[in-house]
Amino acid sequence: MSMFINFNKPQELNVTKMSWFVAKFMNLASLAVVQAILLSIVVLAFLGLEVTNPAGFILFAVMVSIVFTAIVMFFASFGNIGRFILLALVVMQLSTTGANLPIDMLPENLRSISVYLPFTYSIAGFKALISLNDFSAAMTNLGVLLGYLILFALLTVTVYLFKTKEEPQQTDLAM
Repeated sequence: MSMFINFNKPQELNVTKMSWFVAKFMNLASLAVVQAILLSIVVLAFLGLEVTNPAGFILFAVMVSIVFTAIVMFFASFGNIGRFILLALVVMQLSTTGANLPIDMLPENLRSISVYLPFTYSIAGFKALISLNDFSAAMTNLGVLLGYLILFALLTVTVYLFKTKEEPQQTDLAM
């Protein structure tokens, strides 16, 4: 989504930076909710994933999607360099958060890093819902993810409040 949605405030709009952030976040969060619901329906109905609490699974997917929307919005607020850093973090998290290998099988230095990565808690929550049938463990992981949501929302607001107006880039095509 961050490649197709403009994160810069148009200069002709006379709105505060805070209201611009709220509107942009709500727009992205609504897209993330729709995406999570559609994906959950496909996984539950068409792929036949059996979970004891389908509503809990969908709720968890929606909340995880909103959390990662806040994280993406923060990094996208820095432009293409932020998107590149985000891509690198996603690739790093795939191998260090229990997606491919259990965390206990990772080297000690990677195990200590995985505690600070949000993928760890989303993967653990989905595992708790899908294979362990433990809704309370999923909610514990969701609590940690909500901490990430608050952190990255506050960081994004800070970036938006202190971001200076970008100068339009001039290109000279006659050269």
